[in-house]
Amino acid sequence: MDAERIEAGRGELDVGWHDPVAQTLDETHIHLSAQGVRVFRVVCRYAWPSELDLMPRIAWLRLKERWSGWQREPFTAAGRNCISVYSH
Repeated sequence: MDAERIEAGRGELDVGWHDPVAQTLDETHIHLSAQGVRVFRVVCRYAWPSELDLMPRIAWLRLKERWSGWQREPFTAAGRNCISVYSH
């Protein structure tokens, strides 16, 4: 659990679980204030570029280019973004 923000009269807490086998992030955001408690749950499943490449390959498309950003920065394993271009 992480305290994201603590201020006079309000606070925000985040609780999260990462399941690397299922490739999921399960987070609960808790907002505390004089108006009460609000809870927001977010569940995400992520995919690796190799998984995403399989879908175009099934459609007879081939990877043409891959970048880490819209300025065509080189894609590296350390990158957080992946932009892929496919063609026939």
